Amino acid sequence: KAHRLFTISSGMKKLLSQYVDSAKIRLIPLWSGLTKINAIKKDENIFIDTNGLKGKFIVQYSGNIGITHNVEILVHVAEAIKESEDIIFLFIGRGDGVKNIAALISQYNLKNCMMLPFQPDDMLNYSLSAADLGVVVLDSKLTHASMPSKIFNLQSVGIPILAIAELDSEISLHLNEYRNGKCFDEKDIEGITKFISRCKNNPEYLKQLSNASITASIDFSSATAKKYLNEYV
Repeated sequence: KAHRLFTISSGMKKLLSQYVDSAKIRLIPLWSGLTKINAIKKDENIFIDTNGLKGKFIVQYSGNIGITHNVEILVHVAEAIKESEDIIFLFIGRGDGVKNIAALISQYNLKNCMMLPFQPDDMLNYSLSAADLGVVVLDSKLTHASMPSKIFNLQSVGIPILAIAELDSEISLHLNEYRNGKCFDEKDIEGITKFISRCKNNPEYLKQLSNASITASIDFSSATAKKYLNEYV
């Protein structure tokens, strides 16, 4: 009996269409809620200086680390690429999965991993901009129903995306459209490590991905919220 139904993904729209006329459904994507942040150069980034990350290629996961977030995959990637001493895997966040991440890092005796708590609001711009690659992980149970909002914050500061999700997921479709990163199945450790190495060793390719993220961010600004008003009538 709803006048309108709103959803954030094409996959969820397809699922909802089983129960209601699809003409009632409007697809409006999420957007970055960080309206006052901008890309910060590495040599001007106080977060990098404070945490001893100068000269490092930073593969960063920043966000909630719950039991179901499957962030542990990134530790296995770090273990596979541990010989590359100038690559560091940075975990920023909190949640029930933090202890598991710390235990795995200790188990593998990894020197290329760093864990930090959530950063203060005034440091968020710096911490996000510090990444060379921003990691987004999507559980297979949410393949078609979810689009992690952190991708929009990463795009807003021009960070290329490394997604670990099903290859037909919403985030994979997004990256294929905007070409600002790549999506890999969680079992494809080799493919992930090769992508990281390519980004580190090919600055021109990394810059291309970064520029694509900036371009993508234009389509996911706070102006998107107005679509709710426009579509309701």
